[in-house]
Amino acid sequence: MADNGSARLAAGAVTFVTANEDRDHDTGINISVRTPDGVEAASISVPFGQFKDGTTAGPYPLDVLTETTKDGLSNGTATVTIHPNGDDTWRFDMRLRLRFTDNTHLSVSAENIELNDDRNTTQISLGGPPN
Repeated sequence: MADNGSARLAAGAVTFVTANEDRDHDTGINISVRTPDGVEAASISVPFGQFKDGTTAGPYPLDVLTETTKDGLSNGTATVTIHPNGDDTWRFDMRLRLRFTDNTHLSVSAENIELNDDRNTTQISLGGPPN
């Protein structure tokens, strides 16, 4: 199928692989997928429960918020923010997969992320054009 930059975001999902530092049950997580100009295209924000060491959690479906095109998300970002209730450090890998109306996907992985109550946000590039 030919690449169609005007295809719209249809769905998305995120998966977490917790390393050797778990995420507490009461630490909230927010994932926001944005275009380069800051338009929020998809997100999820729920408590999820505890993620224990060495476990995989997800995939969790994202809420699609705007009819963003594939070209519109090129070079966008995914921002992960945690909201600890007290002290919490979480080490993890993340996999994000976005699906477009032409059934193509944009997949991004980030490894060795560490978030805590002092540094609670990280931003991941969606890279170049989706494939």
